[in-house]
This record gives sequence, C-alpha cells and structure tokens, in this order.
Amino acid sequence: MLASRSYKWIVFLLSITFYSVLQQLQAQNDSLAMDQEGIYPGYVITNSGDTLRGYIQFESASANQLEVTYYSSMNLEETRYTYKPGDIKGYKLLSYTFVSVPFSGKYCSRKKTFMHRTIDGPITLFKWYYIEKQQYFEDIDISGYNPDPSYELVYKVQLFAQKFGEKPVNLNSTKFEIRFRIVMSKYVLECLELAKKIEKKKKGYTHDHIERIIREYNACDLK
Repeated sequence: MLASRSYKWIVFLLSITFYSVLQQLQAQNDSLAMDQEGIYPGYVITNSGDTLRGYIQFESASANQLEVTYYSSMNLEETRYTYKPGDIKGYKLLSYTFVSVPFSGKYCSRKKTFMHRTIDGPITLFKWYYIEKQQYFEDIDISGYNPDPSYELVYKVQLFAQKFGEKPVNLNSTKFEIRFRIVMSKYVLECLELAKKIEKKKKGYTHDHIERIIREYNACDLK
C-alpha cells in the first residue's frame, strides 16, 4: 500500500513538473534551438490521415529527422510511441512541421527522412539540418595556434524545393549557388514576371532570398 502511494505521488510530481516545463516552452514564441531538448505540444499524422494530438519529444534538429517520439498524454512512459519516416506521414511540434519524404540531405543515406517543411504549395520548401565540426584554435604561443585544436558542433541548413509530382532539387548545389540567376529563373518560368526579376538580378531576388521567391511563385497565377 505504501509503495503504491509513493508511486502515485511520484507520478503526480512528474506531471506537475512536466506541465510547468510545457508552459515555459510555449512562452518561447514557438522557437526551437537546434540542440534544445524538450517535450512540446504537438501531434502526429498517421498514414491513414488521422491526427493524434499529444506531445512530441525534441532531441535535436538532426536527430528528429530520423525518428520521432510521441506521447499521447502526460503519463509519459505508458503512452510513448516511436515512429520512423514511413511509419507516419509527419508530425508537428509548436509551429514546426516535419514531413516524411523519400529522400535525405547531406551526410545521410536514408531512403526516407522527416524534413522540416517551411513552405507548402506549388513549390514546397524543405530544410534539412546537418552538423559540421567547426575547428578553432587558441593563441598560446608566438605561432598563434594551439597544437591541440578543439571542435565546436555547428548546425547548417540545406534547402530543397519540390514541385508537385517532380523530384526535389537541392538549392544549395553548386549549380544553384553559382548560376542562380539562370537556373532559378528557369525553375520558376511558369511565373514569368518572377522569372524576369531573378534573371535581371533585381534587388531582393538572389540566392539569399529563396523563401521570398518561392512564396511569390506560389502566389502567382499558374494557370
């Protein structure tokens, strides 16, 4: 009997702590740090199209692209489910939507992954997060370099665009980055006015403005 009461008390305390953490997370303007672990309000979308509301565990941007842990209620361990891409259509936590797609980004060879969908429409824009080691040195002698260098893990973003029914294109490929004016203007040619802005290098229509370009394309009359 005593053990049973202790267990219920522990569950009660965990529930209060969990709820408090959720309140703090919701107050962060729906913003996620790339390496900030936590459990957030969200839902998964099953392959049959059903929406299962509950809580999503965020481990890191890169880890959550390979699998996701979902809790149907605050009684954590008893309602815990882990899904891989292909098991579900996608999931959402806070304002972030991850979709199961049949391709992957840099440093990954998986046939299916969850990608962060930032724009949905005639052209869908996905973000793929990957980690690279940033090497740095400390000045310790006249040479100016520390012979025992350290590394810092740095998140980087790879952009993919996909038109309905077509294969995704890597917007960070050499082709798009070096010949952006030519390649991107052809990619959005159905929206002629937009294509002309890109081709003529109009201010605000460079590789640094991809999201703006895609939103403008999606708003264009494509009939």
